[in-house]
Amino acid sequence: EMRSMMWPVSMTRTLELERVPVCGVGVELGARVGQVVVRNVDPDTGAAGQVRIGMRLVEVDHRNLEDTALSDVQAMLCGRVGTTVVLRMAEGGTGENVVVHVVREYSRFDKEFEAEALASPAAAASS
Repeated sequence: EMRSMMWPVSMTRTLELERVPVCGVGVELGARVGQVVVRNVDPDTGAAGQVRIGMRLVEVDHRNLEDTALSDVQAMLCGRVGTTVVLRMAEGGTGENVVVHVVREYSRFDKEFEAEALASPAAAASS
């Protein structure tokens, strides 16, 4: 059973100083009993061929995720468009580890995040 909210991994942002487009890898994560689990995958991204719902995220770029907050994992997956992130995933049923290389690209999660941000009262007040 999921014990915390799902957080979109793909958040479109622009680094303030460099104006560099930043995005995630096209997956949505959730936290379950101290583990980070894939809740959804955008079928139009490179992640779709490698990452499946129910897989547990073990490492990001060779950094172990034990005791890492979901928001911190989310931040690790975001980066410059076109760069690659190395993920060590554990299969849901077997626990077998799989290493995948996923290119950061815009996904439907980026669009959903942007739409939510634009619709929020805080965004309306700042414009």
